[in-house]
Amino acid sequence: MSEQTQNRGDRVDAEIRSAVAARDDLGTDYDDVVAEGLVDRIGEEIDRRIDARLGAVGAPNGGTAPAARQDTAPEWIIRGWSTVLVGFVSLVVGVASSILLLIALGTSATLLVMGVWTLVVCANVGHSLGRDLAGRR
Repeated sequence: MSEQTQNRGDRVDAEIRSAVAARDDLGTDYDDVVAEGLVDRIGEEIDRRIDARLGAVGAPNGGTAPAARQDTAPEWIIRGWSTVLVGFVSLVVGVASSILLLIALGTSATLLVMGVWTLVVCANVGHSLGRDLAGRR
């Protein structure tokens, strides 16, 4: 065991002994306060040791936290697939509906075709706004 690790262990042992001695001196009325202080010190020591180990492993951000995975796609690409799918489906439905209306009704279907494309635009705008608003919650 290295000297530095031994010194840390001695320091932790001393803190535990001092907490127990403080409890003995203060009595049972202060058990919660003494225990809370001891838990805080132990938590800080654990955090420090984790940070030191991450730094020893060579974490790119200074050893304070693990680096984000680099193999995941950016969020705009992941979220963009739903937009592409909705856009493609609405385009297919709009073209198919327009062709069927024009075949069935001829040129008198102009207003209906315009209505179909208005609905396609509304569906795409609604999807886009819904996705953007959901991302802000």
